[in-house]
Amino acid sequence: MLQEPPTDASTGTGPSGGTGPSGPSVISPAPKRRRGVAVAGAAIAVIAVGALVVGLAPGHFGLSIPGLNSSSVGGTNDPQKTGCPSTSADVHWSKPANISVKIGNSNSATTARVGDIIQIALPAGKYKWTLTSGASPLLQSVSPAGYYDSGANTCVWRFTAQSAGTDIVKFQGPVLCQPNRACSPLILEAPFEIKIA
Repeated sequence: MLQEPPTDASTGTGPSGGTGPSGPSVISPAPKRRRGVAVAGAAIAVIAVGALVVGLAPGHFGLSIPGLNSSSVGGTNDPQKTGCPSTSADVHWSKPANISVKIGNSNSATTARVGDIIQIALPAGKYKWTLTSGASPLLQSVSPAGYYDSGANTCVWRFTAQSAGTDIVKFQGPVLCQPNRACSPLILEAPFEIKIA
């Protein structure tokens, strides 16, 4: 259960961050931002052109997209509705993950071996998820990162364990706000400790 952080009377802000004893924790409020119509329109145009080029590129321009060589993308995702950063959805991998972790496993250690595929699934539709740390030399991110799995209603990241050591993969998610509705300023933080032997 999420709890609202204590407020500093002098600034009106909550704590600067951190994790609780188990599960995800709430950190500082997210600032509400407004964007101009021109900036939003330009961003949409850039995304549309980029999506068109990527859609044409694999067979036409000789572009290779890492991770997609052994999978197929089954659909598209609307990040404004799901909170998943990738526009890909329902990716079908030729090789299943060796280790799967979910939001309930945050703030606890997961053990893997070099070569293992680690899949992290976070709940979709409630938070706008971002990978804030991890994917170091120990863990290699596999594309598409943060895609939407409609069957499980989750945002999914995959990593390949590259070498022995310990890494913390951390995600943050402000509440996914609907247009023209009141929205909570709280941010959920979900760290996952990965120990690779």
